[in-house]
Amino acid sequence: VKAANKLLNRDRVFVMLGNIGTPANNAIMPRQLRMGVANLFPVTAAVSMYEPLHPLKFSYFVSYRDQVRGGLRYMTEQTGARKVCLQTQATDYGQEVEIGYEMAVEELGLESVYLGRHKVTETDFVGTVTSLKNSGCELLVTGTIVKDTILLYSTARKAGWDVPIVGNMVVMNPLIAEAPRISGGATGTGATSSASTRNRTCNRKSAT
Repeated sequence: VKAANKLLNRDRVFVMLGNIGTPANNAIMPRQLRMGVANLFPVTAAVSMYEPLHPLKFSYFVSYRDQVRGGLRYMTEQTGARKVCLQTQATDYGQEVEIGYEMAVEELGLESVYLGRHKVTETDFVGTVTSLKNSGCELLVTGTIVKDTILLYSTARKAGWDVPIVGNMVVMNPLIAEAPRISGGATGTGATSSASTRNRTCNRKSAT
């Protein structure tokens, strides 16, 4: 926020391009818009990047909320799963994933058997995976970033829990696909395609 205020007050920028992260954008955007400075293509898919509608907001991505809705619809159609669960970060980002998950559960008539939240600093997912596994969940939705995605996925597979796992566009990050502990595949849904970490391929099939 301090750096953004410098750009606004001292450098007098007329546009901010590619600001990174949901919390940072949410923190500075109200002041930025009041000053008539456009927010172009932020590197976050938070719905607040374009809602409520504003002439100075320009977002590139489908929201995390709608990525989850589309991804759950696609994966339940493909797998036949009816009992679903969510493990997400306890952040603004994770809250939006949770909203999309709850909307999809209601829209599709699914049963949510577990909803867990963790801090961004969490590194031990053994207890979490045990609870997820014992819930009878047939399809796991994740609201994670990079490190926690890798740790959650690898812990689940190490525990012998092999249900399908679906996340949003973050799962397409090459750091996740190339992680040594990622094998067997997870599916990510994004703005224009759904990608799988299996064999590091993109199946080019829209899930939104």
